Amino acid sequence: SAEIHTLTSSKDWQNTLWSLKSFYFYSKQNYSLCIHDDGSLTDIEIYELLKHFPNARIVRRAYADRIIGEHLEKFPNLLKLRQSNPFSLKVFDFLIFSNADRIVYIDSDVLFFSSPDDLLSRVNDPTYFKNTFNKDWTYGYSPSLEELKVEVNFPVVPLINTGLGLLHKVSIDFEQIEVFLNIPGITDHPYGGRSEQTITALSSCSYGFDFLPSEYDVTLEKSSLDDVCKHYVSPIRHLMYKEGFRKLSYQSFLNNLLG
Repeated sequence: SAEIHTLTSSKDWQNTLWSLKSFYFYSKQNYSLCIHDDGSLTDIEIYELLKHFPNARIVRRAYADRIIGEHLEKFPNLLKLRQSNPFSLKVFDFLIFSNADRIVYIDSDVLFFSSPDDLLSRVNDPTYFKNTFNKDWTYGYSPSLEELKVEVNFPVVPLINTGLGLLHKVSIDFEQIEVFLNIPGITDHPYGGRSEQTITALSSCSYGFDFLPSEYDVTLEKSSLDDVCKHYVSPIRHLMYKEGFRKLSYQSFLNNLLG
């Protein structure tokens, strides 16, 4: 019914292990898994990922480049973006390599501390046809909201964060993205993730969108005891190691202790 897709790198692959293992442990789901290499993963790191997730598909960047090139040959602006911005693999590669109509996005800096029931209910509900993501802690699109509102003919929802959520394959239209890429400044932000997030947000707003409930919101506060999950974005990435892993290790200890 759905497939998990995540993009990782040589710098983040160990975080990805924690992220995915915490999701599978608490969700008790058995979704297929596809891990995308941004081009930096070594053979040893690939081996370690497959050791933990032997049934996963790992899409190496070199292989993906050949396949995606065929799909995007009619869209030169999209191909140029993908070649220059590794975050854009979340737009193009997730779509083209997905074997399911519903794609679950999980970034490598998201940890789960209990079952994400609200997310799962939307993923597993065959009558739910909107995209849904967590709400960002601050504005995270490349052009301003006012500039975007002038350029598109549909309401733009601010604060969509593409680190965790559900996307329907039919919501991504390459011809529409070609139009989006004509928006001034959409690819100019120095942090490449802004461009990917803007494109996915615009596609979702055009298609149909709901935020995940507030307990999934990205915040800069420390995690609390009743957190479902925590998205450790850049300003608080250190807390992923200082509190997140420690919290999961303690919960694992309690689970083993209690049988």
